[in-house]
Amino acid sequence: MEPKNTGEASLIVDLLQLHKLFSWSTYRVDLLGFLGAWAMVAAFIVFYLWLATW
Repeated sequence: MEPKNTGEASLIVDLLQLHKLFSWSTYRVDLLGFLGAWAMVAAFIVFYLWLATW
């Protein structure tokens, strides 16, 4: 099954074929969600470290 070019493909489902199928436009939603989640985790860690120094 060929992934859609609308940013609706799933990295988990296509994990073993990424070396052939990967493109930013295809996996845009998954990558932005992953990066956004990591940014939130980093923000929480920084916030709690800052709070601990009070």
